[in-house]
Amino acid sequence: MGYNIVKQQRTQKQITDAFISLYETNTYDKITVLDICSKANVHRSTFYLHYENIDFMLREIEDHLLEEITNYNIIMNAQSINQSADTFHIRDLMNFYYEHRNYIRPLLSPHGDAYFTNKLKKIIGENLEWTLHKSKAAYGNHQKYIISYISSGIMNTIYNWLIYDDLTVDEITEILNKMVFENPFWEYPGV
Repeated sequence: MGYNIVKQQRTQKQITDAFISLYETNTYDKITVLDICSKANVHRSTFYLHYENIDFMLREIEDHLLEEITNYNIIMNAQSINQSADTFHIRDLMNFYYEHRNYIRPLLSPHGDAYFTNKLKKIIGENLEWTLHKSKAAYGNHQKYIISYISSGIMNTIYNWLIYDDLTVDEITEILNKMVFENPFWEYPGV
């Protein structure tokens, strides 16, 4: 990889890191290109070499992260086809979220973008459906509502874990496993 490409990637990361840092403490509408450039220590023209505007940058960050999460889930689900529900890879997912916490935390915050929150909730819901299918289990007659409820709970639990940073990956995994597998709605047909 050439020096210019590495330098461009490093500069783009500086810009996105600066934006995310500002986004963690400010509402989106309060962040300006000048704020981002000042924090990233780059010129405005450098910002515009990488992004059309802040909206475009935010969507690119969100889409990239959601794509990574989706790809990660696809790989994990493919690896877990022959495993029981008890070995569902929640721990691996929590490691992923923790490694990307500086980006996920502000995007899930109360002033974060609803686009990201809704997409992530959908991904979590699809994983729950996959887990149910794989386990030959169900959440009863009102499964779509229960999946929506549990998905929201999982997402809020992950957000709070990333905020408080007071539990290990294993501890949060245990909590989420109980939410998914030990809730009163979990049913096995014919049992």
